[in-house]
Amino acid sequence: MSNQESIGVSQSTHATSAAESARLSYLHARDAAQQVVGQVRNRATDYLEQGKAKAADVRVKVQDTVREHPIKTILIAAGAGVLLGMLLRRR
Repeated sequence: MSNQESIGVSQSTHATSAAESARLSYLHARDAAQQVVGQVRNRATDYLEQGKAKAADVRVKVQDTVREHPIKTILIAAGAGVLLGMLLRRR
């Protein structure tokens, strides 16, 4: 084998090695990204469930307050409506 042929084989081997290294780096990065996406998805699901539970608690508290103080609730709602109407009319 001539010197030029051995250089060509050596370059080919390096190119194959570089391609394999790049492929392994890509696979590693893809796996890492998939793990992060899974963790984010799990956290988002947990936060959603916590938010639903808190919203249900607030709804129950509001319903109990309205049942215990119906006239006071109506007066507060009417006052808020009048105030909001006045603010919107000024624009």
